Amino acid sequence: MSARYSANAYSAAYLALLPQGLIWPRDPDSAQRDFAVAVAKSFARSDANASDLLATAFPGRALDLLPEWEATVGLPDECGSASGTLADRRAQVVSRLQAGGGQSRADYINLAATLGFEVEVRAYAPFRVGENCAGQPLYGEAWAFAMGIVVLSSSGDTSLATLKCQLGRAKPAEIVITYPDA
Repeated sequence: MSARYSANAYSAAYLALLPQGLIWPRDPDSAQRDFAVAVAKSFARSDANASDLLATAFPGRALDLLPEWEATVGLPDECGSASGTLADRRAQVVSRLQAGGGQSRADYINLAATLGFEVEVRAYAPFRVGENCAGQPLYGEAWAFAMGIVVLSSSGDTSLATLKCQLGRAKPAEIVITYPDA
């Protein structure tokens, strides 16, 4: 990104704000003009830096402020490290900020989506005579606490290991997540 105003604009503004009189020359060869040009370059550089900072202040585009965003949401942790790719680190921060903390299928689907994955959540239930039919899987009682995550597609730079870790953090302790097609 660039400065909103050029060094020439800053030097012109500086010179225009000076008082009138003989001791405030505006001649092209004057020390006053040289000083205005030198100061204006610093203003333009600060303006450009401020514009860059604003453009990259939000977590999805963060550069200089990414470590502060990571600290805010508790990263790095076991699910990600500060040595991951820039896109992966940004995605993890955004995912943490957008996570609603719910336990529904939609919540897990949305969490995966913030990391760049399209997933399907499969619920399992123990086989019950009278409820299930011949040919259906014979899941035992432990399957009442299991769900399957099927990754349909990935559009981001986030690794599958990061997705698994983030979903593992979001689930209740008694739930087991399987990855049937992984």
